[in-house]
Amino acid sequence: MTDWAETYDQSWAAREAVFAALLEQEDSLARVLARFDNFERGHRLLTKDGEVRYFAKPQAPDPIGALNPTTQQAFHGQMLAASDYFEFRRDRLLADLSQTADCVIELGSGYGRQVFALWLAGANAQARYVAAEPSAIGRRLTQRLAALEPRLKLECHPFDFRSATLPAVAPDQRVLLFSSWASMYAAPLDRSLFRAIAAHPGPVTCVFIEPFGFQLNPQAPFAAQQRGQMEAQAMNTDFFEALRKEGTAAGLELVSVAPDLFGRTDETLQLASIIIAEKAGQDACAEM
Repeated sequence: MTDWAETYDQSWAAREAVFAALLEQEDSLARVLARFDNFERGHRLLTKDGEVRYFAKPQAPDPIGALNPTTQQAFHGQMLAASDYFEFRRDRLLADLSQTADCVIELGSGYGRQVFALWLAGANAQARYVAAEPSAIGRRLTQRLAALEPRLKLECHPFDFRSATLPAVAPDQRVLLFSSWASMYAAPLDRSLFRAIAAHPGPVTCVFIEPFGFQLNPQAPFAAQQRGQMEAQAMNTDFFEALRKEGTAAGLELVSVAPDLFGRTDETLQLASIIIAEKAGQDACAEM
């Protein structure tokens, strides 16, 4: 199978089937998400005979063995042996950033995993949440899961990095916009994304959590391997360069760059960096 869109839709159909079974047994969003995560730890989504479906991994997860600090993981660019239970709390980072936002938008939201995670981590209960996702199945699944959290004000909108159009936001609203393992698929990158962000009159904080370490530091230990994997799968290789040029020209200021902040080094596409950029609101600009 060579059609990317068809493969993507099939992968979402496979996920939806797993979630359907879980939702018959659970009425807690936290438990549904945790059990789905557990399922994916023991299974791999693969294409076989033209069909995308889950296959059990050769060995089930070993809780006791996972305690041993043998897995090479990244921490602020340094490599160390750590337990498989070592984890970076990006949900808490995003929840903290949401406290001053009126609207939180995730680009490439999938089934809403990160929106739900930051909500459950104590995100701003008064904010409006937007899951922007290309897959209709992914958006449908997001809405079904969101029904388990009636206080969460969540909307789903179609979105495609290759032709970026942001959901409408009130001019005076403060926006937190983020992607998590989604901008990596934006190839070719539609530079209008940065202009669309800059067009919002209010302040915007952008957080990109992606395997872009090779773009930030080409000399890093796993940079060549990571770039090779991205190129082999026709993924993005110029996001950071575009952000520095088109983003800066559009008024986005880089405020934090953390290469290879966390993730396993034996799976370089899971080796994540965090890039944060901000755009001041028009009123703030006028006061300068």
